[in-house]
Amino acid sequence: MPADTLIFVIPVYQPDAALLPLLRELTAATDHPVLLVDDGSSPVFHPLFEAARQIPSVRLLRHEKNRGKGAALRTAFAWIAENHPEISGIVTADADGQHAVADILAIGRAVIADPAAIHLGSRAFNGAGVPLKSRLGNLPMRLIFRLFTGRKIADTQTGLRGIPAELAAWLTTLPGDRYEFELAVLIAAPQLGYPLREHPIRVIYHRNNRGSHFHPLRDSLRVFAALFRRHKTVISDAGMHTRRGPRG
Repeated sequence: MPADTLIFVIPVYQPDAALLPLLRELTAATDHPVLLVDDGSSPVFHPLFEAARQIPSVRLLRHEKNRGKGAALRTAFAWIAENHPEISGIVTADADGQHAVADILAIGRAVIADPAAIHLGSRAFNGAGVPLKSRLGNLPMRLIFRLFTGRKIADTQTGLRGIPAELAAWLTTLPGDRYEFELAVLIAAPQLGYPLREHPIRVIYHRNNRGSHFHPLRDSLRVFAALFRRHKTVISDAGMHTRRGPRG
């Protein structure tokens, strides 16, 4: 692959009808490949994944059983590090249709233009039509993240991220199999000299966000527990992997 290539990564568990239209629109809009990770979905979803695999530029990886979003992302990063270390960037996106293809592509352009940072597609949660589930899940996470790190991030849970491909192997070493993994990235990446840059994106909620597998109370508590337990460990591990000075 050319050095300026992106790979789009979409972790999936029990997908709804939004997945195939998303893949078709995304692959029609770009020549960059899409890596789909089935995180142990039930056999009833296999025909949908077979249809996805027939879409040009889509490659499918599978977990035999459900292991969590963090584990699915690590599987993708490990595959990229092993097979395509020459690419420029990785863009992760959710499978439930929350992310507009235009925004996914914009984050891709951002990481190619500025591969010295982690690029976050940040949603606004104060507009009309934002489900209570999303409001409740984001606010405490944002406050706790700022308390622990001193960094103000508008959307700590965004799944739309542009990541320099040179971090792929390092990302496989971060802890957390579920949503806490994404938080660990935000904690540790700046310690490696990769600042967090936010880009406003559209907020799209299909069926009042019922396609999301994030449960505000249960998963927020899990992430909080991981943050308390691993905050110092994640930063320490990041320091061990640091090979360059802080980036601007």
